[in-house]
Amino acid sequence: MNVIFKLLGTAVTVGATFLAKKIVSASWEKKTGKNPPTAADDLENSWKEALVWGLLTAATATIIQVTAGRGTQHVIQKFGKRSSAVDAA
Repeated sequence: MNVIFKLLGTAVTVGATFLAKKIVSASWEKKTGKNPPTAADDLENSWKEALVWGLLTAATATIIQVTAGRGTQHVIQKFGKRSSAVDAA
């Protein structure tokens, strides 16, 4: 059963990362009036913009991964306690 929870945790992480990227990109466009920097920009964006974008996306991804990992562990522990209580009864 832990494998199922881990797979669900991975699916939640992927989905949350996709959604967060859309939100961060839209926020970037609204704030700067430009598309987020990409590798194919031909130096359209400055180094400062590229660095800020990289830090912003890395921080967002890290927060999502940590939150999803902790959530998955919490569910596994909660389910494990519930299972052992049922087994004891």
